[in-house]
Amino acid sequence: MLFRSNRDGIFVPNNIPHVLTEGAELDLLGFLGPGLTLNGGFMYDRATYPKGYLTQCTQVGPSCASATSGVEDVGGSQLIAAPKFKFTLTPAYTADIYSWLNGFISADMVYKTDIRYMPSTDTRDHTGNHFVLGFRMGVRDPDDKWSVALFGRNILNAYNPAYLFAPYLFAGAASPGLDPVGQAISNESYPFFGVNDDSRA
Repeated sequence: MLFRSNRDGIFVPNNIPHVLTEGAELDLLGFLGPGLTLNGGFMYDRATYPKGYLTQCTQVGPSCASATSGVEDVGGSQLIAAPKFKFTLTPAYTADIYSWLNGFISADMVYKTDIRYMPSTDTRDHTGNHFVLGFRMGVRDPDDKWSVALFGRNILNAYNPAYLFAPYLFAGAASPGLDPVGQAISNESYPFFGVNDDSRA
């Protein structure tokens, strides 16, 4: 299965006749009170392989007698790197501390359904449903000329790899008791905390 990335960063399959995509997106912006806002969104994206699309097996299972020479039909399953559902919610609160100083706090919550990184039923390259939580809190100038903030990403330590590698890529490392699966990580794949200092002329 070969993929290319278009200018929007979306993975596009090169060697299948078509891809069926159906979906909907809803955005929310609300002002709940003085200094209190709520942003959110919902996305439904049904992007599936065509019926009868065959791909190499990577794990022995009900439809795969061999992980090296067998093929399985993944038609109707979700495309790689595309969650079927995604929910986002970002509440934020700002208050005056002094006439020259504002305090603020916000959270960012993202829930995604299972993401697969190979066209297969092998769950070792699936993320599973996951919820990622972050926050930002600090002080700033009322005219946004400067700000200092403490932030955290993935503070609940959700399983959130940037990419998962197919087991067969690590076949040379296989041995009894060793399950060779690889992953790429980012600073949102594990709890990450820091301080941000921002200034503008």
